Amino acid sequence: MTSRTREGTYNADTDVFYLRLGVGRFDRNERLDGQRILDLDVDGNPLGVEVIFASHGTDLEGLPEPERVREALEGLGLPVKTPA
Repeated sequence: MTSRTREGTYNADTDVFYLRLGVGRFDRNERLDGQRILDLDVDGNPLGVEVIFASHGTDLEGLPEPERVREALEGLGLPVKTPA
Protein backbone atom coordinates (compact mmCIF):
# COMPACT_ATOMS: atom_id res chain seq x y z
CA MET A 1 0.00 0.00 0.00
CA THR A 2 1.31 3.43 -0.94
CA SER A 3 0.49 6.59 1.02
CA ARG A 4 1.09 10.08 -0.33
CA THR A 5 1.02 13.58 1.03
CA ARG A 6 1.81 16.78 -0.78
CA GLU A 7 5.37 16.38 0.42
CA GLY A 8 6.22 12.68 0.46
CA THR A 9 5.40 9.13 -0.55
CA TYR A 10 5.55 6.02 1.60
CA ASN A 11 5.21 2.42 0.38
CA ALA A 12 4.28 0.21 3.35
CA ASP A 13 4.94 -2.99 1.35
CA THR A 14 8.61 -2.08 0.86
CA ASP A 15 8.89 0.25 3.90
CA VAL A 16 10.40 2.99 1.70
CA PHE A 17 9.78 6.74 2.04
CA TYR A 18 10.66 9.25 -0.71
CA LEU A 19 10.61 13.03 -0.63
CA ARG A 20 11.32 15.15 -3.69
CA LEU A 21 13.39 18.16 -2.69
CA GLY A 22 14.07 19.83 -6.01
CA VAL A 23 13.69 19.71 -9.76
CA GLY A 24 16.53 18.94 -12.09
CA ARG A 25 18.27 16.28 -14.07
CA PHE A 26 19.21 13.24 -12.00
CA ASP A 27 22.90 12.41 -12.08
CA ARG A 28 23.72 10.08 -9.20
CA ASN A 29 22.87 8.69 -5.77
CA GLU A 30 24.82 9.32 -2.61
CA ARG A 31 24.32 6.72 0.12
CA LEU A 32 24.58 8.41 3.51
CA ASP A 33 24.26 5.12 5.38
CA GLY A 34 22.35 1.84 5.15
CA GLN A 35 19.01 3.61 5.44
CA ARG A 36 19.31 7.00 3.69
CA ILE A 37 20.05 7.77 0.04
CA LEU A 38 20.18 11.17 -1.69
CA ASP A 39 19.37 11.74 -5.36
CA LEU A 40 21.65 14.46 -6.75
CA ASP A 41 21.78 16.51 -9.94
CA VAL A 42 24.92 17.12 -12.01
CA ASP A 43 25.95 20.00 -9.72
CA GLY A 44 25.51 17.93 -6.55
CA ASN A 45 22.26 19.63 -5.54
CA PRO A 46 19.76 17.36 -3.77
CA LEU A 47 16.75 16.30 -5.81
CA GLY A 48 15.27 13.88 -3.31
CA VAL A 49 15.82 11.70 -0.29
CA GLU A 50 14.92 8.02 -0.02
CA VAL A 51 14.64 6.29 3.34
CA ILE A 52 14.70 2.50 3.54
CA PHE A 53 13.08 0.89 6.63
CA ALA A 54 11.31 4.18 7.28
CA SER A 55 8.98 2.64 9.88
CA HIS A 56 12.02 2.02 12.11
CA GLY A 57 12.65 5.76 12.49
CA THR A 58 14.72 8.18 10.44
CA ASP A 59 17.81 10.07 11.56
CA LEU A 60 17.60 13.61 10.16
CA GLU A 61 21.26 14.47 10.83
CA GLY A 62 23.11 15.20 7.60
CA LEU A 63 19.95 15.40 5.47
CA PRO A 64 19.21 18.49 3.40
CA GLU A 65 16.12 20.41 4.57
CA PRO A 66 15.74 18.30 7.73
CA GLU A 67 12.63 20.14 8.98
CA ARG A 68 10.87 19.58 5.67
CA VAL A 69 11.81 15.89 5.83
CA ARG A 70 10.53 15.70 9.43
CA GLU A 71 7.19 17.26 8.49
CA ALA A 72 6.74 14.86 5.57
CA LEU A 73 7.61 11.79 7.67
CA GLU A 74 5.37 12.82 10.54
CA GLY A 75 2.58 13.69 8.10
CA LEU A 76 2.64 10.06 7.00
CA GLY A 77 2.76 8.81 10.58
CA LEU A 78 6.41 7.72 10.34
CA PRO A 79 8.79 8.09 13.30
CA VAL A 80 11.79 10.38 13.45
CA LYS A 81 14.80 9.49 15.57
CA THR A 82 15.76 12.12 18.09
CA PRO A 83 19.41 12.67 19.01
CA ALA A 84 20.41 11.12 22.34
